[in-house]
Amino acid sequence: MRGIKAFIIQDQDTGNPVFGRVEYPRQGLKPATVAVPMLEIARNILPNLEKVVFDKWFSVGSLLEYLDKKMNLKYVPLIKLYDNRIEEMKSIPKAKFEPLVGTDRLIAFKDTTIRNFSGSMKLIVVCFLEEGIEKYHGYLTNDYKSREVQIRNEKSWRWRIENFFKDFDFLGLDALPSIELNKIAAMFAMKLFAFNLMACLKRDMEGEFEKLTMESFFEEIIAFPALVKAKGDRIVVTFYGNYKEKHRVAVETLLRILDESGRNLSVSWLGNRRIEVRFK
Repeated sequence: MRGIKAFIIQDQDTGNPVFGRVEYPRQGLKPATVAVPMLEIARNILPNLEKVVFDKWFSVGSLLEYLDKKMNLKYVPLIKLYDNRIEEMKSIPKAKFEPLVGTDRLIAFKDTTIRNFSGSMKLIVVCFLEEGIEKYHGYLTNDYKSREVQIRNEKSWRWRIENFFKDFDFLGLDALPSIELNKIAAMFAMKLFAFNLMACLKRDMEGEFEKLTMESFFEEIIAFPALVKAKGDRIVVTFYGNYKEKHRVAVETLLRILDESGRNLSVSWLGNRRIEVRFK
């Protein structure tokens, strides 16, 4: 979003967003002040959270210290390639590098330190040739139990969030409703909720729908014009044609089950109104 920084925690197994936060770009916006509150909320949502994968902006000692000592979380951020860090990577004896299976790259590790972090952590180094020039990239981690290749593969999951943003784009992430941060945050939250709702529907339907992109799934299942009106204690959603009969049957069946089980409750953020769906 132009003019706004958006931060998202993504479940790497499902590819779905867990929690999001938006901020105005400003001085004083630091990795620790962004990540720690988000991770504490994420842990309330996912109590079994054990490991986090970060981009290199988060490879700062104060944040990693807090995750290691206070939250007991394993971390895997990509490292910033400062000159002294590159020299450290080059200092690893070539005999310690092993082939990275399935690639033409080599992998090794060593203990290292980072400013504002008490103690040491593991530096995983990948060495490769690019146009005949030897190059390096690396990861930091406090995970001493997993193999280096496994950690490297887990770090590659970070690209799944790029796929998420691509899949999420059709919901109009860049279409800001206002310049007010609270309104932007509310819009952001509703779109994350909508994405997760569609992801749940897609998973439950399986078969051909499970393979569709989120945008294609939306167009196939949900994108039908409707008139929405508040009527007394109800929000009435009326579809006028252009819907498939199987969708009418599915919605009416779901609403009947909710009514019979007493779970078709009023929604507080809709003025304590119940939702009613009609098909014309």
